[in-house]
Amino acid sequence: MKIKERLITVSDIVTVLRRYFLLIIACALLFGAAGYLYAVKTATVTYTATSGVYVQTADVDMEVGPTANQISLGRALALSCKDAIKNEAVYQNVKAYFAEQRKDDPAWEDLSSVSNSTLRDMVACTVASNSQYVDITVTASTASMAVHVANAVAGVLEVSVIDVIGNCRIEPTAVARTAIANVTSEFSPTSLSVTAAVVGAFLTFCVLFAFYFFDPHVRVTDMTTCYEGVALLGHLYTSRRKNADDAISTLRANLLSRIAGKDSSVLLLSGVSRKTSCRMLPLALATSFADTGRRVLLINGMSDDEGASLGLADAVAGKREAIRSATKNLDCLPFGILECANADLLGSREFAAFLDAMRAEYDVILLCTAPVCEAAEAATAAPHADGVLLATTPARDKRAALNTALSSLDAVDAALLGTVASGI
Repeated sequence: MKIKERLITVSDIVTVLRRYFLLIIACALLFGAAGYLYAVKTATVTYTATSGVYVQTADVDMEVGPTANQISLGRALALSCKDAIKNEAVYQNVKAYFAEQRKDDPAWEDLSSVSNSTLRDMVACTVASNSQYVDITVTASTASMAVHVANAVAGVLEVSVIDVIGNCRIEPTAVARTAIANVTSEFSPTSLSVTAAVVGAFLTFCVLFAFYFFDPHVRVTDMTTCYEGVALLGHLYTSRRKNADDAISTLRANLLSRIAGKDSSVLLLSGVSRKTSCRMLPLALATSFADTGRRVLLINGMSDDEGASLGLADAVAGKREAIRSATKNLDCLPFGILECANADLLGSREFAAFLDAMRAEYDVILLCTAPVCEAAEAATAAPHADGVLLATTPARDKRAALNTALSSLDAVDAALLGTVASGI
């Protein structure tokens, strides 16, 4: 027998996904919601308002209209106006304009503490190709600020840039009345929430998988992958197998295939530790053998029948009345109260002679002892048995205990037939 280290398999991954699917989904939703809220909270809302002016030369006859030369010159003036709007004088006049408006309407903002450069950064101008119209776009932190600044720039533009671009006529043509809200964020709420959900699901899976994989308790997959030369003969772990009768039948068939060719066989059944759930397994397995027409003797050291007046020591001494009939083809012999330690009796020549005598009467002798890790009974009786069946309960027995039990049986050259995952 060779004990191997646990290896990550696809089966382990699938098991964790199936077992904790809802928890992983719940964590993914929580992470996604947190990501969405973070993106929304860090988003910046700005407001954009647009006004416009029409630029033409000062000598245009308003009744006749501009000449071709005046139109061409007006387009050049519009481009010059776009560049001149960055002039400090524009924003100095804007502040003065705001101060005048505040006298009549307190809703207008106080720009006395706002620098000219800050106002200039809020304003952007565009001129369409071959156009005399200048569009003024203002971006501000509030809607009212954006509207007021846009209209103020358009209102003071003519007096503000006339010294820069020369004699011209600038008329406001579009008055800003409302502002458009713009939400800007370092992260898109949708993309961040999806990314956070994926990361949350992955991290949750990794944590759960770590707890699952590094759990010190025995798993059913361990019994099929980590113990070279040790077969899993039965699966009676009740949380996984509902049909216990079919499981017992499968275990019986596997055992019979391994002891085929013998007229009478002594089978030793023992658990790994006190945590192993297998107290009902001996009687269930013995009954299954008996149902096939075989004569069966169950020597049960796992039962609570220690108060029996007669027991194993009496039977070894020759008192056949200690063996009681249970059902058709099945007799039972409890350990009872022993004057010496169980291991001493099971290792004695008298007990070996008793087994030899019983072989002539029974087809199967099922000897059940205390757990391997708790007492020396199993290791002492193993040399008398034709095969040993070791029971363990996944999620209750620790893998270290299973390793110790297997090593103990291997040390006495026990004929280990295999293991059974038991929950009964």
